[in-house]
Amino acid sequence: GWAVVRAYLRDAVQRAGYEAMSCASLHDARVLARAIGPRVVIVSANAVSNYPRCAAEFAEINPQIRTVNLPPEFTAQDAGDAAALLLLELAAVQNVHPVV
Repeated sequence: GWAVVRAYLRDAVQRAGYEAMSCASLHDARVLARAIGPRVVIVSANAVSNYPRCAAEFAEINPQIRTVNLPPEFTAQDAGDAAALLLLELAAVQNVHPVV
């Protein structure tokens, strides 16, 4: 389920040198965004389809927050390939060059 995906992504992002937190709901993510002020929020395709304004809501909290939307087929991809693509996208939105 999504708990395993969140744990895997959090670990992959941390191993790439980023600080990472995860939560199970958009409500919790908004609370964390207000409290911590992340530079990037990774959002599942399911959350985007159910709450199309989620990127706008994070931008309202802080215009500097960028969102990365996971594609609908993310969980069907090879885990290593999916994580590598996510890390490249994180680097692109932050204008950094991760070592992958």
